[in-house]
Amino acid sequence: MVAKRCAVGALIFLTVIAGLAVAAWCIFMIFDNRENLGFNFVGDQSGVDAVVPDDPDNSPYAGRWFLDVNYFSNANNNGMVLQEMRMNYFVSHDLTVASYNSTGMQHIGRFQHDRAPYQVHRAEAWTIFGWQGANVIGQRDVVNRRVNPRFHYYETVANADGTNPVSWAHQAGGVGTELNRNTQLIIRMGDEPFMLQLNQYRRTQNTMIMYRHIDYYHMSWSRLFEQVMLAVRSSTATIGRSYLTRFNLSNYFTIHPIINGDVHRDRHVDHVFSYFVVRVNYNPNGARHSGQSMFGIIANDPNFDLTDNTYNTEFWQERVEIVIGAAHMNRRYSALHGGYLLTPSPRVLEQLSNMRRIYLVIDVTAGDGVVGFDFAAFMGIELHTVRIRGSGDFHLLTNSLRDTQLRHLDVAPMVNIVNHGEVAT
Repeated sequence: MVAKRCAVGALIFLTVIAGLAVAAWCIFMIFDNRENLGFNFVGDQSGVDAVVPDDPDNSPYAGRWFLDVNYFSNANNNGMVLQEMRMNYFVSHDLTVASYNSTGMQHIGRFQHDRAPYQVHRAEAWTIFGWQGANVIGQRDVVNRRVNPRFHYYETVANADGTNPVSWAHQAGGVGTELNRNTQLIIRMGDEPFMLQLNQYRRTQNTMIMYRHIDYYHMSWSRLFEQVMLAVRSSTATIGRSYLTRFNLSNYFTIHPIINGDVHRDRHVDHVFSYFVVRVNYNPNGARHSGQSMFGIIANDPNFDLTDNTYNTEFWQERVEIVIGAAHMNRRYSALHGGYLLTPSPRVLEQLSNMRRIYLVIDVTAGDGVVGFDFAAFMGIELHTVRIRGSGDFHLLTNSLRDTQLRHLDVAPMVNIVNHGEVAT
């Protein structure tokens, strides 16, 4: 009997202790003002089975980032403004190369966002049942489904080698992945899949006694597009490829882990900061043909070309010949090719972008450590002549002479050209 009473007493004691612990926890949660912060860093989006090349800096597919930007600003007033943004993601939780997919936005001219279609205004009044009201301007479900019709949209799928050719191109709503606030994309952080969605909003409120106005401004892909282009313009834009690292897009995206195929939303985090790497290709010139687009197409026209609309003055206007040698170029050592690869320095590129009516001649000597032109070295620069002297192998890495309109390739008899990419055009 005594043992039974002790057992009951112990049970009551433990129950009381448990109750006090729960009460203490509740009081702590109510009065604890500390914020629980979370951090996301969205980096390389290469597949978990992607093969890293022996010379990764030399590969056109080295590094795959969620946001790719191509911006021809037309600062030199010799074409048109072209702004492009592409999202690279996965369509499967396995994060393999075979599940690569990309969706892109293209705008001709400088884009300015119109916030009105993404704003929801709500009027509420106080009743005995609490605050009640209705949306006055806009419906949230309409805003969430909206695809901005001012862009050209492109969808790309991966080949076996990881490249992403355009599979089709249509206006808003015509691609497989519509870019609206309901769109959910699979990305990689570490080796784990996560679900990303652009669904954040800002809320403002104006209360007058028993009546209040609430405005919800919903973030959108077009607002993101404008902010990214503004960041490129505001930064010290480097001609060619550069990166915006730790780009804060916390106000746009929510990111949640995918576990066993299910999205897990963390309810215990007050604020989550999401940082991205943005890869940028910037050119102060204006775009003139579809080959300058990251999609290989402008305004849904793969043959888009402005050069036919200008007079060909090559034969009646004198041109100045500019000769560039190895001394004007940067060198990068490649263990794979056993020597230095050349690419024009940013200063030379900037000077060339401000010159008109020139014959550009590249004059280099194979040997003495120089083994070729680096990846995309002269891509998009109009060349008249490339003259290669000396002896030995001289490597033309992928895209090194692409879109150059090269007229003459003058190679010494003892030089062996090793072409790794496309034929110069």
